Amino acid sequence: MSQLPKKTFSLSMVWVVAIEVLILAGAILIHMLSALPLEYSWSRTLELFWQSVTDKYFIVMACIALIAAAGVRTRRSFSSPLCFDARFFISLILAAIVLMVMVAASPRYGAWDYAFLLPVLALMVPALRQRHPVKALAGFIATILVLVVTSYVFTIYKSQLFIERAPLDTLLVEAESFLFGQPLYLSIAEWASTHTAWVRFSDWVYYLFFHHMALTALFLFACDDNEEQWRYVLSLALCYTLGGLSYFLFPAMGPAYFDPAHFTYLNTDAEFTTFIQGFLKTSTDDASIGRLAVIETFAFIACMPSLHMAHETIMLFYSRRSRLMLGLAALFWAGAFAAVLILGWHYLFDVVGGLVLAALVILIAQRVQLTTAADSRQTA
Repeated sequence: MSQLPKKTFSLSMVWVVAIEVLILAGAILIHMLSALPLEYSWSRTLELFWQSVTDKYFIVMACIALIAAAGVRTRRSFSSPLCFDARFFISLILAAIVLMVMVAASPRYGAWDYAFLLPVLALMVPALRQRHPVKALAGFIATILVLVVTSYVFTIYKSQLFIERAPLDTLLVEAESFLFGQPLYLSIAEWASTHTAWVRFSDWVYYLFFHHMALTALFLFACDDNEEQWRYVLSLALCYTLGGLSYFLFPAMGPAYFDPAHFTYLNTDAEFTTFIQGFLKTSTDDASIGRLAVIETFAFIACMPSLHMAHETIMLFYSRRSRLMLGLAALFWAGAFAAVLILGWHYLFDVVGGLVLAALVILIAQRVQLTTAADSRQTA
């Protein structure tokens, strides 16, 4: 594995955690003092990930991620050969249990998923075998805790956006007109309204976001690199945290909310997107008048910068150690780029803002001194 270049400066993980704790305290204070209800959907983040890993074709994609990780491991001099010892059989049992639970819980797996179950099992065993079981479990629990708490912080700050600020979509539209002669979102909407196949594709690929997030985590886990895993988790957490705060720099709703008349094609060709956009608008409107009954995770409108593209860019970066995984991540990235514009979620400037945010987050994460660095390699 190629080593990262020497850093010109570094940040202490203690400072990063301290800042995150202060931001969490701010979110709790806003929650308590605002008109928001106390009830919050704490399990929603986990439900979204579970829906992703039990979705159709996830097993196929997991096989690709595990093959990519196996290729990375073979290039590392400290990777030990597979031995049929007690750890092997424990890993085999754990992998089999995980897959059986997923199969039993999923009503969506198809023939291809079942065909790839045995290859995935065979690839999971060596990946599990070289991990310390207690440390792996502790890391898994810590990762879930970080994502759940970060999702809460992100949602609370996002809920206050259009209570505190007025939307500035008009400025983005004027900027697009200045650069392209007419608003770019209009050109995209006019094209999409006559290309129903692309709209339907976008309505599918846009919601593979958590699939990709889980696949990247699986890839890094199977690569057996604790440090890179924690940098990935830190990047996701920082992206949600800084992204939620950055909405207040330039509040905007997005093309489908600013000019719904040009996105009527979504009603027939992207019905799930229409439902989600309606749900977000209702939640945002109810929060603004104090009528909201339950705070649903991620349930409010905001579009500048595009965190969808920011996260996709982060996942692209953390796939860089394998050409196979990088290629898969690039497909996700390209599909998401098209989907956020075709479905009217974002303006082009939002996407650019998301790329800038991702670059900033990656820069910070790569320069943080991780306390887990000493455990970055676990061998048999």
